[in-house]
Amino acid sequence: RAVRTADGDFAYDHVVLVPGCVTNDFGIPGAAEHALQVKFLEDGLAVRKRVLGAVEAAAKTGDADRRRELLTFVIIGGGPVGVELATSLRDLLDDSLRRMYPELDLANSASIILIDAGERVLATMDPRLGRIATRQLAAQRIRVVPNTRVTEVRPGTVWTEDGRMFGGHTLI
Repeated sequence: RAVRTADGDFAYDHVVLVPGCVTNDFGIPGAAEHALQVKFLEDGLAVRKRVLGAVEAAAKTGDADRRRELLTFVIIGGGPVGVELATSLRDLLDDSLRRMYPELDLANSASIILIDAGERVLATMDPRLGRIATRQLAAQRIRVVPNTRVTEVRPGTVWTEDGRMFGGHTLI
């Protein structure tokens, strides 16, 4: 009823052992080089830095096309991490950053695109949760692109097996 570690003993009623894992980019060319990963605290800090930098740069540019690119965020993977990241990003843009950058209409000009190879988000969970998440993502103006396999990631672009290209400054 206790787990003994180098940092001390921890009592428990139920224990779940998760021996760890490695980041799986599914062998997608360019994913490791051009998309931010989200696994460790340092990864989260890098994502935050990229998002804040993109919004700051968008506020400074007068070029509408460049602003649109800076405010487009492409997330690959509609599992729990991808869905949570998309909704948290929308909350950050709509709530916190909107007040800091009133010159940007972040509610309407920032785009979040969530690409997933499966039929629905949260495919490993109960289908009801997937339907609820899909409705919530739509309510948050997050574009979900299901049934779409990513075949390559290049600087600022995500390419899919059906030939579509999704561009954005921040690829995760």
